Formats: sequence, C-alpha cells, structure tokens
Amino acid sequence: MGLFASCVGDAGDTAACVKGRGVRFFRAALVSLAAILLSVPLLGRSVRSDEAMLLANFPLGGMADTLHPLPYYDQASPALYSLFLNLLSSLDFAAMRGLEQFLLVLGMILLLAGRDGRWRAFALAALCLFMSPRPVLMLSEFKHYAFEALGAVAAVTWFARKGRDETFTFRDVLYHVGVTSLGVSTLVISCVSIGVFMAGRRLRAARIGRREMVAAASFALFAALYYLHVKHITTIQIGNNALVYADGGAFKNAVSLLRAWRSAIGAPGLVLTGISVAVLWMARRIVPAGRVAALCGATAVAFFGASMAGMYPADASRHVTWVAGLAWSLVFFAICIAEREDARMRTVARLTMAGLVCVSLANVVTFHLGSKQLEITENNRAIAWLENLPPSDVGLWSGGQPVLECYLRKRPGLARHTYFGRINSRSADVRAAIETAGNSASPVDFAALKDHSGAWGMMTAFKNAEDYQQPAEVLVAEAPRNRPFHIFASHYDLGATRGFTRARVNGLHDALAAHGCDYEAVAQFDSVVLYTAQCPQ
Repeated sequence: MGLFASCVGDAGDTAACVKGRGVRFFRAALVSLAAILLSVPLLGRSVRSDEAMLLANFPLGGMADTLHPLPYYDQASPALYSLFLNLLSSLDFAAMRGLEQFLLVLGMILLLAGRDGRWRAFALAALCLFMSPRPVLMLSEFKHYAFEALGAVAAVTWFARKGRDETFTFRDVLYHVGVTSLGVSTLVISCVSIGVFMAGRRLRAARIGRREMVAAASFALFAALYYLHVKHITTIQIGNNALVYADGGAFKNAVSLLRAWRSAIGAPGLVLTGISVAVLWMARRIVPAGRVAALCGATAVAFFGASMAGMYPADASRHVTWVAGLAWSLVFFAICIAEREDARMRTVARLTMAGLVCVSLANVVTFHLGSKQLEITENNRAIAWLENLPPSDVGLWSGGQPVLECYLRKRPGLARHTYFGRINSRSADVRAAIETAGNSASPVDFAALKDHSGAWGMMTAFKNAEDYQQPAEVLVAEAPRNRPFHIFASHYDLGATRGFTRARVNGLHDALAAHGCDYEAVAQFDSVVLYTAQCPQ
C-alpha cells in the first residue's frame, strides 16, 4: 500500500526496495518540514479557551487516564491523541503545533504520494487546500482534528488502492485498527470503507472464504469495543453539555451537518471538492476514480444517516474537520486523472487543475489579507500584558481560568500574581443538577459548590439560563478591598448584544456595580478583556 507495501522478495530487490523507501521517506520529510516553515505564523498563535481546557489535563497522572474521561474541565480525547499530547506536554505551544502539523503533512504525503511518485498531484492538492485558512486553522488546533483528517485520507487511500479481487486480510484489520484509533469519526469512515469493499466483492459474486469472514468479524468486534470506549470517554462532556449535543430531529440534524461541512472547508474548498467529484464521476470507469467517488458518497450517506438518527451530534465545523482530509483525497485523485492516457479526460482534468490553481490563489490572498483569521482569541497578547504587570491580584472570569492555568506552565513569570475567583475544575457528571436547574439558574447555589468536583460543569446551567449573576457575585466577593486589582476575561466579548456571551458581560458588570466597585477595561484584544477595578471595604 504505497510506501507501506512489503519489500519481501529476492535479496537484490529487497535492498533496492528498502533504499527507495528510505529516499522517498527522506524526501517526504523535507517537503513536510518546508510546509511547516511556510505556516510558522499559524504555529505561534494563541491557545483558545477550548484548547486550554484540554491541555490543562496534561501531563496525565497515568496511562490509565487515556481510557476514561479526562480529569479536568469535562474534557474527552481519543486514547491515541491523549498519549500524543502527553508526550509533547513539556514543549512550547508553537513546537507542539509544529510537530503535530509535521506528522500530518508527512502522513498525507506517504499515503497519497507513496511509492507511486504522484508528487505533482500531491503538490497541487496541497496548494489548493493546505493554504485555505479554514481547514488549516482547525487542523492546527490542540484537538484530535488533524489526526481524524489523516485517518480519512488513510481510509480513502486504502480503498482506492486495494485490488477489487484481493481478499480482506488480518493485515487490513490492523491497518484499520490504526485508522480508527486516530479519532472518533474515523470509526464511521473505516467501517464504511470496509463495508463498501466487502459489499463490492459480494456483488461481483466473489467467494468470501472463512479466513476473510473471521478477519471482518475481528474488525467488527474491535469497532464495537471502540464505540463503547468513545461513548465512555465522552459521557461527562456530552452529558454536561446536553443542549449543545441535543438531538434536534432528523431534518435539523442533517442541515446542521451540511452547514458544518461547508464551514469546515470554506466556500472555496466546497467548490474544489465539487469540481473533483465531477471529474471523478466522469472518469468513473477508470480505477481508482470510480471507487473513490463511490466511497465518498457512501461515507456522506453514512454520516447523514447517523446524524438524522441522533447518533452523530456534530453541528460545528470543528467537529467535522475530518472532511478536509476527505476533500484533499478527492482533489488528489481528481488531479491524478491528468496523468491518464485518455485524451478527453486529460483535457478536462487539466482545465480543472487550472481552475483549482485560480481558486487556491484566491485562498492564499484571503489568508494574507485577512491576517485576523490567525487569531480567534488573542490570549498571547493578554498574557504578555499580565507578564508586564508588577505583582498584583488578578481575578479570573469566563475562559480566563483554563487559559491562565495552561500558560502558567510555560510562562513562570505569571506565578508572581495572586489569582482569585478559581472554580474547582475536576470533571464530574452533573447533568442531573443541570437538568433540574432547567432554564433558570436560581436553584443553583454556586457559592456552596464552587470548591467541589463538577463545579466547572455546573457553569453550563448559567450558560443555559443566560444568567451569570451567581458566578460573578462569587468572583467579586473574593476580590480584595480598598486596593486596585485586575480581572482577566477570556472567551469574552464586550460587543456582544445577546445570548450567553452578553450574559457573561452583564453578570460581571452588574456584580461590580452592586458592590460599589469602580472598574475600567484597560486592555481589549480579540475576545479578551483585562479590567482594572477597586472595591470599597
């Protein structure tokens, strides 16, 4: 399978194979390194609140933690990605992002280019999609999204290059165990690719032997166990955020998934994917064009079905970043059609490539003109502001706590401040208490539970009610009196006019006013505000 094909054979052939594989790997590594160097501005960007909540769990207390919900901030992560972050947790954030992106690009090169030498096709596919701001931003987050995108590429590549008359072997089982372990959505993608492959063999009246059936059954057993594992590690995260992951009904779920797909790769990426699908469909009689088109269609149907059944609660673009890997595979195989001998298809594909280049150049222009897209929440600037402060009292509001904890491990200078307003971040299932609160936060006594496990999860009750009066009151009550202090509010927007985002602003301002405190927003960055305040005795 590409670079991973066996080199077993005659001694001379084996040596040549190993040498050629080494050269290809070295070349792929150089290309990957060059790609990372080109994306340096992305690597040094701020850590968002969502990322900080995940990173706050690392290093883990033990390897057993990878098999359970993560211990802090109600977070969940596939075991393999948790192990990866655990290994990298001592590095600088930019180095962590860089290494993750290096492995992503390297893996995609080895899978797509492989030993077939499709370097021109891969380079053009990379130009078209890797420079698009949306997928690049999401694939470089501290989440398992990049791993899932790589898993999507791996599944498509396996299906495209697996001979139609080949049998499903235990080697294939091990391959798909690895693919599935890369994420959560990869479970569906692997199952679909294997299912379509086996169905195709059956439709061609191929004889499926006992060994092949045992291999398929082995993967089915693994898939069932992995599903239970995913369900277990996400119990607290999904349970404590039930409204976010709620089943909105078949039609609403399907529309949400479609919007998420569109948002994940952006309008230009959607155009690229549509053009690629059209090219592959026109060349469906050419292997692997028809097989890739069929698999991608079956994958889309599977996810739509799961979403409509309420089994795939993904309504945000970050949940479906794996679609970038699928899109990249489609573009790559569509470009490969240009190398075929059929003159008509070669002309169509080359015209398509010209269009792809134009769209990709538009992406690059958008990327550089819209430099603000590099920062979703400018925590780097806020943290630098705090580092330049003399020793002070600093309150933590909104996403300020996980962000501060995350940066504190890398920036020891922050330790000279005294922080207040902390909430117990230990993960605990508090869905029953959240459901009891309903759309009102009044049944919750936050002052009594803020120091207990599950307190962070209970913040969902105030989010649902769009009423942050109690948490704000607790924060201001802990603030020093008769001397200035600061408040660090991240994932926070002074310009918000409605919803829970505005409720966070109103809650803090109302609590400060109720205590007769003077306050001023002395530094404002994208989704981050730093206040200076003083309260009377």
